[in-house]
Amino acid sequence: MVKLKPSDLQLTGRYRSISDHEKLLKSKINSLTNKLVKSVCLDILDSPPGAKINIVGLKQPDINEIKNYFAEVAAPILVKNNNLITGISKTSKVFYSDSDTERLYDFKLLHNNKEILVSNKQLKGGTNTLKPGDVIRLVDSDSDLTKKWKKTKYYNIFKILDDNNVISGPMKAISEEYPNKHPIKKLDYTRILEKMDKNEVMIQPKEIPEPLMRLIKADPIAYAHYVKNGAAAGTMLNFLFEKSLVEESKKDGKYHELFVDVTSGNVQFFKFDISNKGILQYGISDPKESTKKAILRSKQGVERRSSSSGRLKLDKLGFQP
Repeated sequence: MVKLKPSDLQLTGRYRSISDHEKLLKSKINSLTNKLVKSVCLDILDSPPGAKINIVGLKQPDINEIKNYFAEVAAPILVKNNNLITGISKTSKVFYSDSDTERLYDFKLLHNNKEILVSNKQLKGGTNTLKPGDVIRLVDSDSDLTKKWKKTKYYNIFKILDDNNVISGPMKAISEEYPNKHPIKKLDYTRILEKMDKNEVMIQPKEIPEPLMRLIKADPIAYAHYVKNGAAAGTMLNFLFEKSLVEESKKDGKYHELFVDVTSGNVQFFKFDISNKGILQYGISDPKESTKKAILRSKQGVERRSSSSGRLKLDKLGFQP
């Protein structure tokens, strides 16, 4: 499979004009040994939305690589060629981070000293995940957002998630902002949270208050994990309380309103797709017009470990449509 990440094509780590970026990208594509991938990528760079590209014979892994990564490196050129973002021209600059895991953006555009963050995803996919720290930073950096959100429970939830470790954050957020979600006393929450001072912990049966035990037993996956370990793992409790937070975010439109507020003017969303018939679709989407509402999203199960090292692989709740 051809590798088309910005780092694979050595496009990262410095600002270039879109004109220079286009020249460099085309030289990298022209050096590919896979002639079909080369032809498709070059055609995409010169094609408007709705155009048909000849992808006959292209293997699915290469199609996926084009959708996921070539779209990312082609996006500044397509934005410029089709006037998708006002003011972006061949002299505007583009920057790709050396890191492949930037949370808020995939690349930056610089125009008249104004920085525009762009998140690239497949047309039918979600945007980049905002982590709790991203939300806090974006609210704190804007006086209007600070005035609107800083004294709300929504801000406090993201603040709690950011300030605490992965396994304790969701439980603490529920205990403070949704105290009636589960019939667990404040003192019981406090005692359990004191034990969840690191990600790898086990709460012994005698230390588990009855209302929390009922919550564990009500979830077949969580209870099976409890029976297997003979104790309540911090990761399993995290699983339960993340589910509770996700449920609340699905019911409450204020979460989507917060997402729109912190992304509007800060992040643009470039959406790209190529159909199995070669029909090209791409454009800049506005989160305000999204029919898919932003909610909290988790990557965790009752336990998530690396298959090679056996170490926990934990990630804080994300925020995305």
